[in-house]
Formats: sequence, C-alpha cells, structure tokens
Amino acid sequence: MGIIYAEIRIFSADGMRSRALRLMVDTGSLFTWVPGVTAQALGIAPTGTQSFRPIAGEPIDRPVADALVECAGQRGVRRIVFAGPDDLNVIGADTMEGLGLEVDPTTKTIRRVRTVPAAAA
Repeated sequence: MGIIYAEIRIFSADGMRSRALRLMVDTGSLFTWVPGVTAQALGIAPTGTQSFRPIAGEPIDRPVADALVECAGQRGVRRIVFAGPDDLNVIGADTMEGLGLEVDPTTKTIRRVRTVPAAAA
C-alpha cells in the first residue's frame, strides 16, 4: 500500500490554539506520536509516562497526555505521546479508530468510516 501521510491538528489544553502537523499514518502504532516540543508549546502537560518497545531495541519511556485532536474533519480527545527528537511522528490506531477513520488503500488517504462496528442489541 505504501506510506500514507495525513494532516492532524493538535489543540492546546484550553482549546484556543492549535498546530497542524503532517504525520505518517501507522496503524501498527497504538498511540499518536507528536513532537514533544510541539505539545509543550501548546501547553499540554504530560499526565504520565508509558513504556514502549520499538521494533528493534530496548524499551523506551515517553510522557503521554490526553489531547484534543482533529483529523479528516473528525475531532476528539485521544492519547498522544510526547515524541523525542529521534522518534517517528505518527498517527496511531487509537486516534484513527477513536475518530472513526480508516485508511483508503485505493486513494492512499484516510476517510471517515461509514459505519462503526458495535455490539448490536
């Protein structure tokens, strides 16, 4: 399918400021990784630390927080990782699924899911 990029907007803690980022879509990554300096500049404060295991290498710890994000016209609060200077910046599966988005392999873009899976009554 190749590499797919999409624009995501990260909002400040008060929702008054935002920053647009062009990130690689990585459905193999659980969370969305944004430059830590960008998150800090928007006043987003870490709420904890998460340990991650890169494909090749030892576990790494990174600050995390919940932040208001927008992608493909969908907006919601999702977990973000404060990426370090050498980390990849990606849109992860939690953001994609939480905002009701999917990858369109034909157009190599992301789109809104027509129906979201749910447990039927």
